[in-house]
Amino acid sequence: MALDITNKSFLPSDETKWVDVPNYDGVRFKIRPAYTMDYNLAQANYEGWLQRQIAQTTDGTDCDVRVHPHDKRKLPLQAEILALHVVQDWEGVVAQGETIEFTPDNCTELLTNNPDIYGYIKAQAEEFAIALADKAYKTRKKQ
Repeated sequence: MALDITNKSFLPSDETKWVDVPNYDGVRFKIRPAYTMDYNLAQANYEGWLQRQIAQTTDGTDCDVRVHPHDKRKLPLQAEILALHVVQDWEGVVAQGETIEFTPDNCTELLTNNPDIYGYIKAQAEEFAIALADKAYKTRKKQ
């Protein structure tokens, strides 16, 4: 099968699904797949920033296991990428008995403060992307 370079990405950015978060009864997130164009651009920007930070703070050795100031910014930045480009809504998120409205800022804060939920949502978005790409590939192969 030839690859037509005029074809758009396999991953439609408007596809969403709800995922329940294990161990948090009634909490669920509406997500888009990872690896959409916006997500990929945000990841590329993050990687560029990270490489600049590493270049400024390392001493040139191959293995540097010290904690650098930029390390403390990794999770909040990754959480912001998910909040802006993957998570679209949520249900069941409360604080002090009050329902918390979904906003990208609230989502970034929640994901930053709950690395287990961050990891779960990221993995679900990646699995969603893989499933959509596989479905698109199989559909195109039949044509």
